[in-house]
Amino acid sequence: MDDEDTNDSIVNNLIYNIHVKHTLKSPICLHRFTTLNIDIDKIDDAKLTQCYEKCFIKYKNTPIGERYSSIDVHTGTWINLFLDYMDIAIKNKDKDALIPNGISDSPYCNLKLFYEILYDYLNIKTTW
Repeated sequence: MDDEDTNDSIVNNLIYNIHVKHTLKSPICLHRFTTLNIDIDKIDDAKLTQCYEKCFIKYKNTPIGERYSSIDVHTGTWINLFLDYMDIAIKNKDKDALIPNGISDSPYCNLKLFYEILYDYLNIKTTW
């Protein structure tokens, strides 16, 4: 790895850490999704891996997903965060799940798009 790659890696990890921190501590917005009718506890490692593979590939094949972002650094963090907040809404019997985003409320936000792809995928996987 050369110096430029090392610097890119440091910057990408820094952006990722800031994004996670603000998402958890002081989100800029909450993305609203109709609460899913699934049992999150039944999503085992194999299903989680399948979710990751399907959703990440779909995301990366979009114009927004082509850009490198914190989703690329640790994709699993965003999947787990989405599932955690969806699970809270399910257990509270809330009509909507509010999923936090700590960096952007733009319609072109990488995380917003990734959440939407996750939601669509999980919404059709009702057998979990």
